[in-house]
Amino acid sequence: MEDTVELSPVNRFVATLALILAAFLFVLDYTIANVAVPYIAGGLAAGVSEGTYVITSFAVGNAVFVPMTAFFSKRFGMIRTLSISIFLFTLFSLFCGAAPTLFSLTLFRFLQGASAGPLIPLSQGLLVLVQPKKRIQLILAIYAMVVLIAPVFGPIVGGYFCIYWDWRWIFYINLPVGLFCTTAIYLILKPLNKVDTTARVDYIGFTFLFIGMTALQIFLDKGQEWDWFGSQRIWICFILAFLGIFYLLLWSMLGKDRLIELSLLRIRNFFLANIIVFFSYSMYFGSIVLIPLWLQTEMGYNALAAGIAVAPIGLGSILVSLTVAKIITKIGPIPPMLIGFLIIALSNEYVRYFPAQIDRYHIMTSRFILGIGIGFWVTPMMNMAALALPKEKIASGLGIFHLVRGISGGIGASLYPTLYLRRQIHQHENLVSNISEYSEISREYIGQIGSLDLADKLIDKQASVIALNEVFHLMAIVIFILTLVLLITFKKEDKRQVDSDKVLVAD
Repeated sequence: MEDTVELSPVNRFVATLALILAAFLFVLDYTIANVAVPYIAGGLAAGVSEGTYVITSFAVGNAVFVPMTAFFSKRFGMIRTLSISIFLFTLFSLFCGAAPTLFSLTLFRFLQGASAGPLIPLSQGLLVLVQPKKRIQLILAIYAMVVLIAPVFGPIVGGYFCIYWDWRWIFYINLPVGLFCTTAIYLILKPLNKVDTTARVDYIGFTFLFIGMTALQIFLDKGQEWDWFGSQRIWICFILAFLGIFYLLLWSMLGKDRLIELSLLRIRNFFLANIIVFFSYSMYFGSIVLIPLWLQTEMGYNALAAGIAVAPIGLGSILVSLTVAKIITKIGPIPPMLIGFLIIALSNEYVRYFPAQIDRYHIMTSRFILGIGIGFWVTPMMNMAALALPKEKIASGLGIFHLVRGISGGIGASLYPTLYLRRQIHQHENLVSNISEYSEISREYIGQIGSLDLADKLIDKQASVIALNEVFHLMAIVIFILTLVLLITFKKEDKRQVDSDKVLVAD
């Protein structure tokens, strides 16, 4: 296992910057292509539905190779693995930008996501190893803030390049940053690199993982388009996903050196961190997908304008994240996380009362409040996962944590927009059922509007905002329940006398 090494202040700063930038680059790339799908499909003479495979392939590749982080780290060393990961990610970004066909772009996006599998777990783990103990909380707070606000800036950057430049630049912008991160991390941190030539890859576990994650991602991405369980293809994906994940977990229980070290979930705080990230991150990702979707489909915003409207999430997070890091060192991670959840629930309830004619100011205000809540939530959550693990298990543990985070993000991005679309259809039917040619009020309403078509559009807009209100109310309930669970857990933690090396945050 890599031990800590003495670094000069300049080298430590450059290495820290490179590690954080690498994480930002990857998370940004996760969402930057979302708004570019219509432009990519048009540029490569393909349908928009086919263009969504650009997103799916990236997510599948990443989900499959995240759990391989522990094996690669043992076999090649953490520094060499991370450097190669960033370099290949950058190289495949170049190939994506130059792709002549949709098939080649989809292939390169899969390889881009796969090569970046170890990037997030190792960048977070190395930050813990290279920082002095007194500064770990602050650096992890900055890291957590970057990971959470990068998906918000993805649509803004992607929308800008697609509208004013060319969609290929959403991949080309990775080149200079990726090369800098690769060079800085390898040259500065290579003394940390230690290898274990006896490490072996779990091919059986990898096969189960590949089948399960691929089927799950297609299930989530294509469910709404293929009418969920009304489609035979969705049933096949669901069964394959269930069987792949079930046998992966079963296989992981049978012995040592498995792809996923389930024994790490016996560490109470690490297990709690995974539960928290599963439910809370799915809500967060659903939120940052749903609001831009609603703005573009119902409110007349283009991709760039929708991205700008939700950008205050980043500002709110920045304002509180560094302060929260100091709070954690004094009172632990649970109280600020509880505060964060309450603020997030408040922001969701704010959206619940949006009217059909909501202006940009209130939209941005709701996102700013959400950003403050995220600032209180994400730093303790990231710390809980990283600091609960023994140093020799950081790569393995964070691989599991970020696999759970990735799965929950995919579920949230699929579940909440699907609920919104279903509720929109339901509310549209309710509103239309009140209109009748035999009703004098209905005739007057249609007469004022001017036509049935225009009336239908206004009703659809009203139905969409009611559906949005309902979904965000559900999000608030989910977060409130999670708050109660955390509160109960916090009381139980107080009653226990845990060893100092097991607490989440060192005194």
